[in-house]
Amino acid sequence: MNKAREMDFQDRYINTKHVKYLFRSDEPEKAVEIAALFTKDESGDGSFVELVKNFYDMQVIWMELEEGASRLRTKEYTWGLKRFMSIHDHYKQFHLDQFDFHNYCMRKGTLRAYMGMVEMVDDLHSRPEYRTASRGKFFGKNVINKLVFFLERCQCFFWNNNRSLYTSCNYR
Repeated sequence: MNKAREMDFQDRYINTKHVKYLFRSDEPEKAVEIAALFTKDESGDGSFVELVKNFYDMQVIWMELEEGASRLRTKEYTWGLKRFMSIHDHYKQFHLDQFDFHNYCMRKGTLRAYMGMVEMVDDLHSRPEYRTASRGKFFGKNVINKLVFFLERCQCFFWNNNRSLYTSCNYR
């Protein structure tokens, strides 16, 4: 897929497919770097965290879904949970934005746009992306809670003077 992408760097469809396949092959860092080629990085930092923040601000839900699923497959549960929770944040923002749109539509008299927004908000939480994010969020929280319960059960973790966690488990 990379060879096809390199033939035409301007083709958004092929580049999007390439990024999606990189996520599905569990290479999220490389996928974010490739996707970042098509955004304007205003910070100039170029670090992975800044690139992910940029996509969060643009509300690229399909990318966060793919990255969350990739992180869960590679057992990076906290990263996966964070991506799925960011999708929930986007949907909360969609819900809050409707109140501003009410005033705008009443002021401008755009009844068709207003009715479209009302219909969209009616089934906002029944969209497949939201449901997939909810399942991923539930799975990630469930696994993390089981790990914490296991560590507490066998008393595996001890804090050293540097406040870092290390394990030496006396499993019973």
